[in-house]
Amino acid sequence: SGMSWSYVPSRRRWQLYAKMVCRPCEKYLNLDENVFTTGLHLSTIVTMEDKMDGSLMSTFIHRHENEVELKLKSRGSIEGEMVEKSIQWLNRPENDAFKGQLKQLCQDGYTINLEWINPEQPILVKYPAQELRVLNVCNIEAGTYLEYEDIDADVYPAIRDAWTERIPLEEDLIAQTNKLLAESETEGVVVRLESGQRIKLKSKWYLGTQKLQYAMVERNLIDAVLEGKSDDLKALTADMPVELAKVKWMEDRKRAIRLHAETIVNDFYDANKELDQSEYNKKARKALDKKILFKCAMKKYDREDSIDYTATLKTKGWRTNPKSVEPGYEHRTHEPTEVL
Repeated sequence: SGMSWSYVPSRRRWQLYAKMVCRPCEKYLNLDENVFTTGLHLSTIVTMEDKMDGSLMSTFIHRHENEVELKLKSRGSIEGEMVEKSIQWLNRPENDAFKGQLKQLCQDGYTINLEWINPEQPILVKYPAQELRVLNVCNIEAGTYLEYEDIDADVYPAIRDAWTERIPLEEDLIAQTNKLLAESETEGVVVRLESGQRIKLKSKWYLGTQKLQYAMVERNLIDAVLEGKSDDLKALTADMPVELAKVKWMEDRKRAIRLHAETIVNDFYDANKELDQSEYNKKARKALDKKILFKCAMKKYDREDSIDYTATLKTKGWRTNPKSVEPGYEHRTHEPTEVL
């Protein structure tokens, strides 16, 4: 009641206010992502924490008549399945102390920004159980942060216990960071520099997995197969049976589609090759999809030695109009979800 949304670009998160009651943290940018994160010296790292692969949740206090209730919000909503599930987790009896301390700190004028981890909806990193982990604590009015060391261990022990894992710093910070990012199978780390700036450093494993996940989206996988890059994907998925099967399945689709396209053009040509060019052209426009196979049919009529059906499918839209060239498209086999 009395609350509305306001977007503050520097925070890159939705902020909730009546007066303001919630201040999410600023978005952590990747190293070298823009001019503000380029040329930074990792030798100035003062803290390093595990970067968990979850969803941002932020606390706020909802006051109604004489009731004071702790609420959570996601990036852009105070409702939704993700918010409901995180609140259900927080309402478990074993989390009473944590919830009570979050509420107290929130009433003291702070937003506690949390990472919601849910194994039922993994992003890339898989976790064993649901949990909320503390990312940071932000003063609602001033926008300043309480660091882990500033949190009173006697008053807020559960909040400290739920803090994102802090990684002890070694003498050679650059060597430590490089080794960790090369060997870790997590998203990476968030580091705070002497300047107070926080940035994300993503692990080699995470970047590779993220790239592979993007490549395995059907439209992107089609592109990879058409461009002759599927061998690279098969090498990347050699130890991933389901993903490897999906790449091979797409290769089989491509071969079937190319053969089907060539058959359509050849059958049309054989039936109409005695026509003059004008009549052939008109009939081809009506009978064939002009965006994909019409030009191939005209090249066939002109007796060109080589018709590159693969290039035609790539440039003329297999992805956007598969019905024109894919045999049995409406009844095609769905992509594999288990090893074929």
